[in-house]
Amino acid sequence: MEVLSYGEEKILFIRRWKGKEEVFITFNFGDSSQSVNLSIPAGEWRKQLDSEEEIWNGRGSAVPVRIQSGGQMPLSLERKAFVLFVRTEETEYAAS
Repeated sequence: MEVLSYGEEKILFIRRWKGKEEVFITFNFGDSSQSVNLSIPAGEWRKQLDSEEEIWNGRGSAVPVRIQSGGQMPLSLERKAFVLFVRTEETEYAAS
């Protein structure tokens, strides 16, 4: 497990993995939208949960459903929001 705090931005990043399964969740605890450059392992990731989606009474999300990381990538979150991503199977097989 990896936990990183971006104090000035009020962002918390948590990544967990076991075998081929890997997820990360990023929280913005601040009162304004923030963008941070995160160390996300290279590969394709699929969004599983986004608190800004309308289904959760959010304001509408700008976070893409799929992201392709090269190891570092910016991620923008609205105020008081979080997103959960899962590494896709396509990436796992490609890495083997």
